[in-house]
Amino acid sequence: PLTIYSGSDGSQPANLTFGASDSFSLSTWMWTETTGGNNYLFTMRGSFATGAKTFNRLTSNYLSTRKSQIAGFTLRDDNNVQKGVSTTFPGHPENGAWTHLAVVVDRTAQTLQMFVNTKGTSTTNISSLGGFEMLNAITLGNDPFSGGRYYYQGRQSNFAIFDKALTQSEIETLYNNGTPEENISFSPVSWWKLDNLSTGIQDSAEGGNNITAASWMEVIESSVNANIGVSSGMTEQNLVNN
Repeated sequence: PLTIYSGSDGSQPANLTFGASDSFSLSTWMWTETTGGNNYLFTMRGSFATGAKTFNRLTSNYLSTRKSQIAGFTLRDDNNVQKGVSTTFPGHPENGAWTHLAVVVDRTAQTLQMFVNTKGTSTTNISSLGGFEMLNAITLGNDPFSGGRYYYQGRQSNFAIFDKALTQSEIETLYNNGTPEENISFSPVSWWKLDNLSTGIQDSAEGGNNITAASWMEVIESSVNANIGVSSGMTEQNLVNN
């Protein structure tokens, strides 16, 4: 896994702390070939001690009837109140292909929504949720609870966190016709290229949230593009393989 933060509940970086009125959004590219379940791409959680029950997670689970993944995002606040959304429409992430995912948590409209290659799900009302301020871990590639579980089996690139609710138009810009932007638009709080295990896990937004990679992580070679499947001889980007 890739660790963005690990520490005491509530001691997480201020720029990755979101209260009850703070909107935020996520953007990433994923590639999976697994037919298993509980693949955690991103986790932001507390220890589940008193006042630390936040458990926000971006996941994918294989749906055998459609032979593809269902992506989902679940919010759980510090007080253990939970809401979620998932991609139940046709065209949700296909195995063996790059897919762009975006999640928008809009605390003005009090809605949660997910986008797959710019196509949006229905919205979920989140007016009953409070804040997400008591965190002891923020990771890519697993849920770090109790030493680690739900490891993501696949590839991931260009993960970004925004302190705003992205619009449909902004998500289309990030999708960029199926090819990741060289420099991510709309001023993310933090983002990581994930194209190598040195500079690629440094915070490209200069938010100070550099990643620590597990010792067993490896780098693979591929090109990120939603319009292609498996390619050979293409070395434009080296991607972290979780």
